[in-house]
Amino acid sequence: METRPRTKRIYRFRTLSVPLLIIVALNISSAHLSVADQATSNRDTELNDDDALRIDAKHFRFQFENRQIRVLRLTLQGGEFVPMHKSPDALLMCVSECHVRLQRPDKKIHDIHMDAGETRWIRASERSEKNLSDKLLEIVVVEIKQPAH
Repeated sequence: METRPRTKRIYRFRTLSVPLLIIVALNISSAHLSVADQATSNRDTELNDDDALRIDAKHFRFQFENRQIRVLRLTLQGGEFVPMHKSPDALLMCVSECHVRLQRPDKKIHDIHMDAGETRWIRASERSEKNLSDKLLEIVVVEIKQPAH
């Protein structure tokens, strides 16, 4: 009888548990907010001209915000893209399989492929995103806010 090393199972659990914890935390947080709190929360951050929500409200949807984070959901059909915008440090979590191209203004390209449930840390940058697959792409973007000085 062949057995797998215990470390692989633990690693897989940790890999899956982080996205699941984020989803659970977001659902609990948004469930406890009243409609008035959500409206106020939506106004916490003034949108700059180069903010993702202002640049492309068709593909980015507001999910949640507090003093530490802002959560957006990015949905792109096959081949669709988001114009250039500024984004702070963020954790990306793919809801569905993701094959996305990040392109900076200097034309540097970073292609990312992640399975559903995988996460990736992305540094603050100005960039556009393009869905490189022909399937629907859905990403939860957890933006980290900089402390006010």
